[in-house]
Amino acid sequence: MKRRLTSLFVAALPLGLVIVGACGGSADTLTLEEYFERLDAVLEAGDGEAETLNAQFVETSDAAQTDEESQDAFRNFFAGTEEVFQQVISGLQSIEPPPTVKEAHDEYVAIEVEALDFFSANIEPAEGTSSLLAIMEELQGPAAAEIIARKAEGCLALQAIADDSGIAIDLECIK
Repeated sequence: MKRRLTSLFVAALPLGLVIVGACGGSADTLTLEEYFERLDAVLEAGDGEAETLNAQFVETSDAAQTDEESQDAFRNFFAGTEEVFQQVISGLQSIEPPPTVKEAHDEYVAIEVEALDFFSANIEPAEGTSSLLAIMEELQGPAAAEIIARKAEGCLALQAIADDSGIAIDLECIK
């Protein structure tokens, strides 16, 4: 099964696969099917942004001739990743979920916000560290692993609601 990039935390994979995009919502009450269609659209848009960002990163880092160019590639990748996080969160927050999925939706949004906060707090190297290596170690450490696990649980909770409701959608959660 293909794993949704939006289910992964940015540094959990080599060269950092990233998280998600945006989609509009509505003040009208959505059916469960409409909700899951919008949710999937937000996640799919994010996947597209993540794939583009990752491809750009690979291209620029492969072409880097100096350490400075390599670090610039990482900085641009991190800045883009942070923007994708923000777009996904905005897209998720724009969806007004029906009551049967509201709690699970709100929890998933909260996890995304926590992931963005963690990522944002760790993309600048600490004083006296070897910058990018230290950043990547932190983004692949135990705190990141816990967020990845919580994101997977949140996604699986949403998938279970869809499955229990007979909605044929695959959120491609990490299992």
